[in-house]
Amino acid sequence: MFEHRARGDLHAGRHRPQPTACTLRFMPAYVIVDVSIHDPVAYEKYKPLAHKTVVDKGGKYIARGGNTQILEGEWQPGRVVILEFPNAAKAKEWLECAEYAPARAIRHATAKTNMILVDGV
Repeated sequence: MFEHRARGDLHAGRHRPQPTACTLRFMPAYVIVDVSIHDPVAYEKYKPLAHKTVVDKGGKYIARGGNTQILEGEWQPGRVVILEFPNAAKAKEWLECAEYAPARAIRHATAKTNMILVDGV
């Protein structure tokens, strides 16, 4: 059996079944973004462009800039966005697609972002 150990993993040392190509195809994936906006006026141009590409690639918004509360730790998030895609491949396809490139350029010019991709269950 394969063992997954990641830094900070609460389940380190426990056996977990490894996802197969079949299960990965049907496992939702989440893009989680922490955005610190430094040009709010220009950033507003990003939102409708990004929204269209997310929907066109099969994604949906789970959270978008709502109120956040620190429950533990020292993380001080800016604007938090959570996107759901049918699988990790679709999420990566969205991020790298030509249609998203203009919106991505606006985001890079107007904000600092940290973005991760997390497999769902």
